[in-house]
Amino acid sequence: SDTIVYAGPLSHAKGAHLALESFARLRTTGLELLMIGGEAHHGSWAQELAQTLGVAGNVRWLGRMSAPDLARHMAEARLVLIPSHCEEPFGLTWAQALACGTPVVAARTRSLAELFGPEGDKSRGIVLRNADAGALALAADELLSEKPELAWVTGFSARARERFSLRRIDSILKSLYLGSPS
Repeated sequence: SDTIVYAGPLSHAKGAHLALESFARLRTTGLELLMIGGEAHHGSWAQELAQTLGVAGNVRWLGRMSAPDLARHMAEARLVLIPSHCEEPFGLTWAQALACGTPVVAARTRSLAELFGPEGDKSRGIVLRNADAGALALAADELLSEKPELAWVTGFSARARERFSLRRIDSILKSLYLGSPS
């Protein structure tokens, strides 16, 4: 499908504004941005920004959804935007995207640096040191152009699906919070 996914809270800290601003700057046309997550009443500023940027007609506000629905949208998307500048020990969005086999364009954080390897390695997506809206848009256009040097590494995608599947993450979290199964 011709969609790009942003999944996360509709907040500046998570880069929701950068997702909208970079989407507005894309050279690639005919796309729809799916804004997944957050509550409708928290996103009024984001909806106003989409209107101001002239992309409101190409943005769908899907709110929170079940893990299987999120996985379906990510698997069907052309790419997932992760513009967050928050330093998290482990962000689930990139793991979910990679487990679905969907390329990522992201702001570089410590956890992403460990997964994506050296700067300039674009085999798993594009991670940017300085992820402003213009840089995110250029990187997204580069991935969307389907250049051969940016093709997915099948082995990595399979390992990511195994390591970061929703079922495995759910099992790990349950064991952490509820204790080991007897």
